[in-house]
Amino acid sequence: MARDTSAKRKSQATVERQKDIQKEVMRSARKTEDGSKAMQAGARRYPEPPFPKQHQPKPGLEAVLDPLPMYDAPYYAVPIK
Repeated sequence: MARDTSAKRKSQATVERQKDIQKEVMRSARKTEDGSKAMQAGARRYPEPPFPKQHQPKPGLEAVLDPLPMYDAPYYAVPIK
């Protein structure tokens, strides 16, 4: 039984240390160095269809496409040929 209570005390101490660490992280994350809150940048602009027709010999290079591919853009789709 003594080992069980010792393990419980150690685990509870670990939990308390982790809670203290998390409180400190949350306190430091709330404000910037000058004391103001962090700026919210808002949504970024995405290119909208219709996109210009472009052709490259295979294998093509994404780096020369205009506009560059944005795989997380809601309107971006690879044209099927």
